[in-house]
Amino acid sequence: MNKEIEVKFKIEDIDKLHLDLEEAGYHLVDKVYQKTYSLWDKFRYLSRKGIFIRTRQDGDKHTFTVKTRDLNLKSEYAERNEYNVEVEDAGKVAEMLKIIGFDDMRVLEKYRETWEGFDVDVVIDYTPIGDFMEIEGEKEEIDAFIERFNLNGLPRITMAYWDVYREDCKAKGIDEKNDLVFE
Repeated sequence: MNKEIEVKFKIEDIDKLHLDLEEAGYHLVDKVYQKTYSLWDKFRYLSRKGIFIRTRQDGDKHTFTVKTRDLNLKSEYAERNEYNVEVEDAGKVAEMLKIIGFDDMRVLEKYRETWEGFDVDVVIDYTPIGDFMEIEGEKEEIDAFIERFNLNGLPRITMAYWDVYREDCKAKGIDEKNDLVFE
């Protein structure tokens, strides 16, 4: 089990962010295509208990993941326990989960850049709903990064991309699509 503490920010100027990261000593180590299959049971019983299931193709790596969170915890960070196991084929595992009752499946495509530097893990996600930076680490280290990169004025995002998308659709008065894929 891995304890995940993170926060996301929507990024409008990727070129500036790249430059700022490089000037601070971070360097790009990887960029991969990710395809995530998020699955829910018909009544969303598990998600109402704070349990989320997904499979993911991350370049050549395929994983099955269960995330748990305390629904009573109010925080300016996304805090979850994450359980991962490598699998042979994320798509096949998703189909198997559908067979046993996780029949609400949605697909999210994104390109993810991984940056290495100092105390926090930094990724940049290019998604069909915009570009986001995700910062993961200890709370104090995340806050120091936010301060150093002058992100205090931006809204912190602690939701999953599906929730960000759902809120965006509500605000714009548009219907949600089943999948978030590049067209």
